[in-house]
Amino acid sequence: MSHKIIPAAMIIALLAASSTVSIYAAETCQTPASKFIEGSYIIAFKDPLGTEQPLVKGKSKEELAELLGTNGKISAIFQTINAIHIFMDAKEAERLSHHSLVLYIEQDMIMTIPIPAQPSPSLPPCYKEEGLLNIPRIDTADQVGKYQDARFQLTEQGTWELLDVKVTGDDVTLIQQIDSVDVFITKDLPQQVFLMVNGQFINACKGMGQINQRLEDRLFEVVINSLDINQQGETCTAAASPFEQLIPLSVYGLQSGVYTYNVNGTSGSFELLKDNKLPL
Repeated sequence: MSHKIIPAAMIIALLAASSTVSIYAAETCQTPASKFIEGSYIIAFKDPLGTEQPLVKGKSKEELAELLGTNGKISAIFQTINAIHIFMDAKEAERLSHHSLVLYIEQDMIMTIPIPAQPSPSLPPCYKEEGLLNIPRIDTADQVGKYQDARFQLTEQGTWELLDVKVTGDDVTLIQQIDSVDVFITKDLPQQVFLMVNGQFINACKGMGQINQRLEDRLFEVVINSLDINQQGETCTAAASPFEQLIPLSVYGLQSGVYTYNVNGTSGSFELLKDNKLPL
């Protein structure tokens, strides 16, 4: 089995399902690594003052690069921890470390994940079996489920070594053709909201993969993935293969109002007429 190595930036993203989780991960789930990654850095920005928003919120990679006055390549934005991952040389890193907006700069590292001293209910869902740790879904600020099915092996030193992880775009493919999205809402409180999605797999070799969602600022971001389902050596027809998928949205406890959704680029909206909780 081939082993994959992930940098600190991905470890941060792996556990950054919420600001609470990212803080726990940063403080208790990482240990100093034995090898730095040349030209790869994490830049954390100073906390906002008063009513100001975190520096990275609502800004593109190009806007942040211009703000810093750098020609380094920003590869990821971490809104939950007000930080970015950037490729640049050591001289540029030293220069930016004195920037008025920068809290600190750390060179990226190959890292291991130790066993937490106490399990925390705030950690993302994971499953352990016979020394294996499986984390099914890893979000980044830019995409829901960017990394999937991360597998770790418990070592004799009591740390977790990464065995494998699926990366959207390499091992996992987003379904490109969404033909329609219909909304169904139940009447009684608490209401349930379902999206009926009709679309096409690009060929008969593809099947349904993970379906992930998150809610941010009244927007449900829903991502449907496809996976290769053909056995090795089998051939597939080139014709598109239709699918229909019912997706429940996590709407319990939400306030009344209009909410929008985006399913692989197809957008729409629905309205909750009352606060969605059990009537007293």
